[in-house]
Amino acid sequence: KRFLARHPDDSAGLYAYSQLALRSGKLDEAEKTVDHLLKLKPDVPQGVILRTRILQASNREADAVAYLGEVVNRNSKEMDLRIAYGRMLVDLDRPEEALVQFKKVLKAQPDNDDIAFATALVALRLEKPDEAEKYLLELNHKSVRVDETSYYLGRIEEVRGNDKKAIHWYNKVERGENYLNAQIRSALLQARDGDVDAARARLGAVQARTPDQSLRLYLAEGEILRDVERYDDALKVYDHALKEIPNNTELLYARAMVEEKLGHVDLLERDLRAILEQEPDHVDALNSLGYTLADRTDRIKEAETYVKRALELKPDSFYILDSMGWVEFRKGDIPESLKYLRRAYEMNNDPEVAAHLGEVLWVSGDHKGARETWKNALKQSPDNKVLKEVIKRLDK
Repeated sequence: KRFLARHPDDSAGLYAYSQLALRSGKLDEAEKTVDHLLKLKPDVPQGVILRTRILQASNREADAVAYLGEVVNRNSKEMDLRIAYGRMLVDLDRPEEALVQFKKVLKAQPDNDDIAFATALVALRLEKPDEAEKYLLELNHKSVRVDETSYYLGRIEEVRGNDKKAIHWYNKVERGENYLNAQIRSALLQARDGDVDAARARLGAVQARTPDQSLRLYLAEGEILRDVERYDDALKVYDHALKEIPNNTELLYARAMVEEKLGHVDLLERDLRAILEQEPDHVDALNSLGYTLADRTDRIKEAETYVKRALELKPDSFYILDSMGWVEFRKGDIPESLKYLRRAYEMNNDPEVAAHLGEVLWVSGDHKGARETWKNALKQSPDNKVLKEVIKRLDK
């Protein structure tokens, strides 16, 4: 301040003062100072970016992006400003516009590896895997960001259904924040291809450095075992994990889902209640407890209480609407049950929702409607066990 009193038009002094004012929370003073700087040196990049930050700090996000966009349009060759503008558009969830800006940067700076990587990530976000792959392969072949690019190339191949190629790329991830993700994804793919023992061995070889990493490895191993219906083995994994990480709600919920498969309703109830003691508004625990009590016991009123609370918290969830439909069915209110189940099925033609809807239609006497519902569901999910069991039980 003393310096600027003697040199009021010194650009370095104005920039430093404005920056310090921003950091001190004196936003009006910061903006006034940077505006003076920009009057002396119009569109100087440092000043433009600082003014943008001040506008953002003042909760004027729309003004900030509009201002920066205008300056970029006036100074089309100023790539630092264009990069800042592209990153802001990403933060504002405007990826299409961000992609346009990053491509313009790459046209001017084809060797800008950071922007090539950013462009790839934006393309992935826009579900343009072929475009993302082009940038990722170029970077990987240049040995730039090898761990990161290998991981995302693996994700692309996994989405395409090329499991072996995906594992090939995941194996190239040797360190960094994506290492654990790569190992878990590889294990899940190995299990899906039938090699469950190799998948478990892969997970067992990973050294967890934090409790969160241990948790993710346990959850992945449990998921693998659940998917192949080795429920007793999955239960052992969760039991062991909960000794190491007591009362973890994710592990408790995962164990409860296995206990449901094994028919241990009392143990499922124990674990879900343990979750609700910690998190009374845990939507999945509320819904699962309510549905199971309605489906497996005569405690229908109690079940309704839990599902109603879940529906209050998440009113547009198809699976909770399905649960409420099932509760109403167990209460004997067929019209109300059909109202919820039809709404759930309209939102998501899930095969288990179709099984419930078909069963209630059948019981109501609408056998034609039930068969039509099941037929449509079987086209999409011909191997769904719940659906096939309901059809076998009712449509003899």
